[in-house]
Amino acid sequence: MEKLYAQIKPNTSKIMKKTVCILLLFCGFVGVGLAQFKYPLKVSENKRYFIDQNKKPFLYNADTGWFLFWKLGKEEAKEYLSIRKSQKFNVIQTMLMLPEEANREGIRPFKNDNDFSTLNEAYFDHVEWVVKEADKLNLLIGIVPVWIGCCNSDWGGNNLPMQKNWVDILVNASPGIVI
Repeated sequence: MEKLYAQIKPNTSKIMKKTVCILLLFCGFVGVGLAQFKYPLKVSENKRYFIDQNKKPFLYNADTGWFLFWKLGKEEAKEYLSIRKSQKFNVIQTMLMLPEEANREGIRPFKNDNDFSTLNEAYFDHVEWVVKEADKLNLLIGIVPVWIGCCNSDWGGNNLPMQKNWVDILVNASPGIVI
């Protein structure tokens, strides 16, 4: 019996070590998915990765919901964000607007045909609501402010000073926004 035990014991030890390592790895991944980060993010001292305000490393694990603000109503946006959170995403990468596109409620971002100086407050109220829902779930919103050109479309490029004004306002509204 001792001979048999001697043969089993080394293998059992290896199996136990592997099992413990797998469990620790699993717990580490689950822990990362459940981690609560303190925004805004910043770059680490060695400039190799993001950290939160508590200096905890942040892996930018994003889903690209480019049309979030204008294709989804409130309940759909809330459901989308909840699903992405349950799937362990921690960032939603999106575009703030396409100036000529209206949102689900038919509201355009500007009152006068792509005139960046005529913000439509109702459009940005919806954006703010979605950002607050993301904040509740501790999701970071990565925003591309506006599509300013490619493929022979170049609107927006002439309005960069005005864009800076409303982008500054938006960033100050929530620490959970990256532009």
